[in-house]
Amino acid sequence: MWGLLTQNLAKRKVLLNAEELETLQSLFTYRKFRKNQYILQEGNTAGYETFIIKGLTRTYEVDDKGQEHVLFFGPEDWWVGDLYSFLSCTPSKYNVDCLEDTELLQISKLNLDLLYEKVPKMNQYFRILFQNAFISTAQRVGASLSKSS
Repeated sequence: MWGLLTQNLAKRKVLLNAEELETLQSLFTYRKFRKNQYILQEGNTAGYETFIIKGLTRTYEVDDKGQEHVLFFGPEDWWVGDLYSFLSCTPSKYNVDCLEDTELLQISKLNLDLLYEKVPKMNQYFRILFQNAFISTAQRVGASLSKSS
């Protein structure tokens, strides 16, 4: 179960020793979700950042007419959630549900802060993830704007 996450860390040049890995494992929660089950629903606060071990998710919003708009799909070896809701402790505008039976590792804000404190290498890891997410979002917005011109 931990192999995929440690491989993901290694891809970003974050290698943990045995003690750091033990700390990491103690702060995450392993969970299983069934197909069509929600990980996060609009209006709820995102209590976790979520790493997908097995399965597939989709993150989407529903407009005023009831139309679903998919933002992205979350495959295995991917992080999902609503980062803004998670960090600001505000209700999410998004839904995250499972398109198939899914296995996850989740970490709460409190445990993430503890992880940063106890395993400083994880600051670097999440900084890289957040930077990449920001760049990807900016590129996606830019591409969308140029198509609508």
